[in-house]
Amino acid sequence: MGISALFSAVTRWNFSAIRQSLLADKYCPEDRDDLLSSGLAAVIIEAMIQDSIPDGRRSLVQLAVTITMVACCAPAVALDIPAKHHAWGRFQPGSWVRLRETLLSVGADGKETIHSTTVTIIRLEHVDADGVTLGREVTLGDGEPTASSAALGWDGLPRDVERATKLSLGEIKIGGITFICQTHVLKTRDEEGATTETKWFYCPDRSPYLLKRIARTEGEAKRFVSFEVLELGVPRQVLGQERSAAKFSLIENTAQRSSKGTGYLVDEVPGGLVEFEAEIRDSGKEGRLHRRRVVLEAYEVAQ
Repeated sequence: MGISALFSAVTRWNFSAIRQSLLADKYCPEDRDDLLSSGLAAVIIEAMIQDSIPDGRRSLVQLAVTITMVACCAPAVALDIPAKHHAWGRFQPGSWVRLRETLLSVGADGKETIHSTTVTIIRLEHVDADGVTLGREVTLGDGEPTASSAALGWDGLPRDVERATKLSLGEIKIGGITFICQTHVLKTRDEEGATTETKWFYCPDRSPYLLKRIARTEGEAKRFVSFEVLELGVPRQVLGQERSAAKFSLIENTAQRSSKGTGYLVDEVPGGLVEFEAEIRDSGKEGRLHRRRVVLEAYEVAQ
């Protein structure tokens, strides 16, 4: 069992699974004996069995035990999720989507003028143990398409990027429901020396699984990105079929401009994205306003 299996076992109070996970030869050999013999863990488990902890306090105790068990094994853990919980990893190679992105300029009177149109075809080439390989064909306006390919980890970053990772536990609320999540903090450095710290909230029990992401880039090119699922089970029409979608927000801020938008993710579509719209405002004196719209035009799920 890996970190995801241990996390799920603890959050469900599946003690036999917890013990099996901790006794696995590949899992934290230097820490598991101390953890299994922990008097604190034994007292809390016994208290739960004897119902001596009030129901209203159980979620807090549960979270505390989870953090204790997972944190001792955290330093060497990277973002490790099952392929079936990834927006591309759950599909077979050959699956693809076609997205149309329209960038509009907005005048003082609110009138929209099309600035550019881009059509992007994304195709799943490979699914590996540590991520996916995606091919892209991008056509700007009436221009010739340009093709590229990238091998990405489950965190969406290039697989060859060096990562320093820290694992912990957290929780987020969606529609008044609290979801306990693994939190993965990744630190990366680009060729110019700028550092980016990204925090993922991963919940193995609820699609779309990666429920929140916050990224901050320091250096000359400062950048802030926030992705968060806002609603679950939202009915949406997708190419003539009603689907259950997750509504999300996406905020991106740089020194040059700020962007804020909302979109929808659907499990049955490779990559998940079916629509997105954002307002983009330049940071200059004029503060010019733009709108960005992305819509799903077609997709195919390979068998």
